Amino acid sequence: MTSQSSDSNAKNVGEVREFDFGKAQDFGKNFVKAKSCSQTKIATKDFSFEFVPSACKECGGKCCVGESGYIFLSLSQAEAIADFLHLSLEDFARKYLIKVGYRFSLIEKRYENGFACVFFDEVKKSCQIYPLRPKQCVDFPFWDKMRGKKCEDLGELFALCRGVRNPANSVDSLIDTKDCAMK
Repeated sequence: MTSQSSDSNAKNVGEVREFDFGKAQDFGKNFVKAKSCSQTKIATKDFSFEFVPSACKECGGKCCVGESGYIFLSLSQAEAIADFLHLSLEDFARKYLIKVGYRFSLIEKRYENGFACVFFDEVKKSCQIYPLRPKQCVDFPFWDKMRGKKCEDLGELFALCRGVRNPANSVDSLIDTKDCAMK
């Protein structure tokens, strides 16, 4: 994504609906959902970590900010977000999308020393379209580049996301890079 966005793009996002973070999402049949310590965790054999979605409430949107990048979305995702924001698809595209080759990405805005998704609320430190965020965001942290990596190779991910946990540790404790490297 380029820095063609402006802070004014993020101002009038529309009504943001409440969302129950505690409900598990359907990540497909390869994922196992289990109730433990009144938190839902998501795990799969292809990844060396578990994810606790309820941690998103407390995180401050760290996965929404950082280096410049692309947040690709499909036409159906764009239509759903446009509807959620009470915008026509054309108005949504003009205001929030940038064309990258044959695909479309959400624009970004300057944030601190880097960039943020245009829908990152800088005051609440959360996603303004959380219930309808793009599939790329829904799938985080279960991205292909994380598949098959060992715990000791995921220090950056553990530092970024409070919901990522080492299944070898207690479900109640968050893992840090030092603990991960020692296992």
